[in-house]
Amino acid sequence: PEYLEPVNDIELDGEVTMTVNIDGNFSGNHIPGINVQFTVEEGSFLHKKSGLKLSELMFDGIFTNGESRSPKSYALSISNIHSTIKGGQIDGSLEISDFLQPKIHTRLKSLARIEDLTGIFNIDTVESISGMMELNLEFRKQFNNFRKFTSEDFISSQTSGSMKIKDMNFRLKKSPHNFRDFNGTFRFNNKDLKIDEFTGTISGSDFKMEGYFRNVLAYAFIPDEPIFINADFHSDHFDLDRILETGKGQGSEKTRLSFSEKVNYNLNIQIDTFTFRKFSSTRNIGQLVQRDQTLYVKNTRINSMDGQVVLNGTINGENSELYTI
Repeated sequence: PEYLEPVNDIELDGEVTMTVNIDGNFSGNHIPGINVQFTVEEGSFLHKKSGLKLSELMFDGIFTNGESRSPKSYALSISNIHSTIKGGQIDGSLEISDFLQPKIHTRLKSLARIEDLTGIFNIDTVESISGMMELNLEFRKQFNNFRKFTSEDFISSQTSGSMKIKDMNFRLKKSPHNFRDFNGTFRFNNKDLKIDEFTGTISGSDFKMEGYFRNVLAYAFIPDEPIFINADFHSDHFDLDRILETGKGQGSEKTRLSFSEKVNYNLNIQIDTFTFRKFSSTRNIGQLVQRDQTLYVKNTRINSMDGQVVLNGTINGENSELYTI
């Protein structure tokens, strides 16, 4: 039962072919060698908590209790995993050795609709989402025990691979913003995510980014963990009024500036046209840095009011009721 605890929420079904070889003494503390080869075909997989269901599942597997014939030498290898998930498919493999402090090595390759995967991540702030995701992921980690895998275990793993998102649109609960036409190519580097290219629009403001999301796995899975964004940011048109919109009140009451304690960034910006209320500017080039709820504007040049302005300064947002500029 202790080895089944991590998969209690999973239901498997299918046709199983199995060959078992048991060889050796079985008396007192002596346990024979056990080797099992098995194949699953025409299977299905259901994760009850998230509702994720895989169909047409097939895979090959080998289990052995190893040289010492104890949990320390147990090993399980599952290969040639293939299944369909509605409009997509998932392929991969899984290796587990040492069932006391399990060493896990898994490969995952998938192409699926994003809305079919959201249950896995348990994101309750999303109202609606659509789009496609292509994932090619490799994961290695030795865990402290088999009974409980923690978020800390996951984010300290060796993670590599790539991810592509295509035509992703979504809305967040209690937010007036539309997030549309998100497309991106990313690469995993342990806790970090390298942005090869990331584009989209937020309530009419377009963006294009290249750079890094640092500490992204910890930010996603552990409360109060920060994220650091180092990137080049370009926008043809950026409407700050709509970005700051809260959907409440009228006029200026509908917009609110706030600096998250968990988000820090260093952006090299190029904004062709910037608007905020009655103010507008063009050819905005410079650097924006947010650290500890303070925004630093560095060597930023803008064209406005029939001239050029050079900006350097800070906005301290630690006290959300009284900003110091």
